[in-house]
Amino acid sequence: MKHLSKKLLLYACLAMPLVGVAEPNVSHSHTNLLAKEKSPYLLQHAHNPVNWFPWGEEAFAKAKKEGKPIFLSVGYATCHWCHVMEEECFKDEEVGALLNRYFVSIKVDREERPDLDAVYMRVAGYLGGGNGWPLTVVMTPDGKPYFAGTFFPKHRKYGIEGLMTVLPRIYRQVRYSSSITDEAIARVERRLAPRPAMKLPDPGEIEVDLDETCSVMVGMVDPFSGGTGRGMKFPRSHQLLYMLEHARRTGNKAALAAVKLTLDNIRHGGIYDQIGFGIHRYTVDGVWFVPHFEKMLYNQAQVALAAARYYALTGDKKMRAMAEEIYRYVLRDLTSPEGAFYSAEDADSEGEEGLFYLWTYDELQKHLSPEEFKLFSSVFAVEKEGNWIDRTSNERQPNNILRILPEGQKVLGELPPEQTATMETIRKRLLEIRAKRPRPLLDDKVLADWNGLMIASMAESGRLLADAALVEAARKAYSFIAAKLYQDRRLLHRWRDGDAAIPGMLSDHTFLAWGAIELYRCTQDVQYLDHACSLMDSVIDDFQADDGGFNMTSKHAEKLLFKPSNFSDMALPSGNSVALLVLTALARYTGLEKYEKERQELDVLFALSLPRSIDRRTISTMAMEEQKAKSFEVVVVSPGDAKDAAAMREPFRAASSQNVYLHLKTTSNAKALAKLAPFTRDYKAIDRKTTAYICTNFACQAPTTDPRKAEEMLKVDK
Repeated sequence: MKHLSKKLLLYACLAMPLVGVAEPNVSHSHTNLLAKEKSPYLLQHAHNPVNWFPWGEEAFAKAKKEGKPIFLSVGYATCHWCHVMEEECFKDEEVGALLNRYFVSIKVDREERPDLDAVYMRVAGYLGGGNGWPLTVVMTPDGKPYFAGTFFPKHRKYGIEGLMTVLPRIYRQVRYSSSITDEAIARVERRLAPRPAMKLPDPGEIEVDLDETCSVMVGMVDPFSGGTGRGMKFPRSHQLLYMLEHARRTGNKAALAAVKLTLDNIRHGGIYDQIGFGIHRYTVDGVWFVPHFEKMLYNQAQVALAAARYYALTGDKKMRAMAEEIYRYVLRDLTSPEGAFYSAEDADSEGEEGLFYLWTYDELQKHLSPEEFKLFSSVFAVEKEGNWIDRTSNERQPNNILRILPEGQKVLGELPPEQTATMETIRKRLLEIRAKRPRPLLDDKVLADWNGLMIASMAESGRLLADAALVEAARKAYSFIAAKLYQDRRLLHRWRDGDAAIPGMLSDHTFLAWGAIELYRCTQDVQYLDHACSLMDSVIDDFQADDGGFNMTSKHAEKLLFKPSNFSDMALPSGNSVALLVLTALARYTGLEKYEKERQELDVLFALSLPRSIDRRTISTMAMEEQKAKSFEVVVVSPGDAKDAAAMREPFRAASSQNVYLHLKTTSNAKALAKLAPFTRDYKAIDRKTTAYICTNFACQAPTTDPRKAEEMLKVDK
């Protein structure tokens, strides 16, 4: 890339174009087995001179038969250094010849196989090979890892040893039974050896100080720019969701201020697409300015939900607008014709990172009138020489990243209505002009877990913002997943190009269950509650870990070096933390002991690890906040009058709290509802009028047929 130094690229992990199935008229010198795959990342490597195998028995059988070590490379389609390693090594005839002669080479897409990525990333840590992608692991013919690293050039570069010298050395080590290899294998095996299960305290024996927990989390927030840390900034919005839940329960003003500071800086920063909306992946600085321009579905889901919840709690219309803008981007650019959500948009176009989003001074002058340009440049800090400096070379770049500095925010705040309309006219015009540029390519994988996260986000926000279109979009996406990613009653992980594959993992089940819960909350369609229960029943039956919590893969999955599990919320929430969130809801919705028992056991595990990892336990701590908050279990029984039923349920449906668990019982759904929530069986309409039964904090109020009295009972924030 022209305008970013090599060192800055090392920080940025820039995205590269996705390559689909090769064009039929293009002739290739090489074609390997990856050409039969659906993964965009694997297809990128289908014409390397390396004889790549996809992960599977065929590769391991070949390695054992020929006595060759296994060269495993793990990456993903939008990873810059994965692409650089392909250009320097995997497209190179010499490297290909070396790998083909002495190794069996396997390529894995970490987004398709997060379980394999988790296993070998942990192994790499044990071997001192670092963390990151591309991940390189070398194993004996029978699959015992003994070497690991990340990026390798062909020859020594960036202070990194070249693959042409690494490969012969690590081949000789295993070929001639080197003590180095033996010790490395033994080190991994020692670390992976089963440990005695820890005896957990009873749920009542452990108490979490949630006020102190939130205080620590707020203390981690950058007081100048928001977000956590002072270096690269990632929009880990699950931390914002936790602080919002604590603020809702306690009125904590510091938590609320930390969320506002972060969301405001994201909205005004270069990380936010000021013309087309949506969030870029992260910034390489601490002020949300210079982004890695890739757009990930999971970031859109979490940031938009945080903004919608902030609006519901405070009435801040700017946060409402932010949520609506992000969803507008998703529905426009990340949604399939059938309604499913795609995974990501690339950072690169025409071989240059960020080119699609950057603007030169002259270009803006060309497309705007003098008055428009003056207004636009005063808001977005546009400069003739470019408005940003490469922090490693200290050189000004010849283009502009659009962000709104405090001076620009002041200008926007003082604009009369006609100039506010002018700004929107300018934005739309620039969006049309930008649309004529070559677009970053689209990662059109449909992942069950990432879709579940967006479904949950859109459904809840649709309820909070009273936006029926968002709820309908969530329903449409859920219908796609239900139709395409279930096979023999088992959930699958990935759909692309008509092909559904890869057994569903923990996050697929828990994230989709979260989506189903939120759809039930705003539609009262019992099928969603049924699906949420079925998904979590599968988790309880198939994913239990020996040492507590849930494994990433089910008991039916292929046998790996070990069963990976994850409790940390990072770019994505962990499957276990979302499991706690969903189990908390299902225990309240159904009244069933099995969900409460599993919730309590998981709650204890998170409580024990919380002091060490507060910033990575935020979704689970959010569930703990919900347990502490005043909750309402409500059954509205309707004898058939839809208008009366709508009036009775409206205050509960629109409540900002997640702690309102409402069932709408009708003559048509009574039997199905009683099967899922047996306690609803005996609730009846009084005098053939729509009747509300309201319980809170383990005490039930007298039923009422008056919507005003029902609303009066709803004192969520008291």
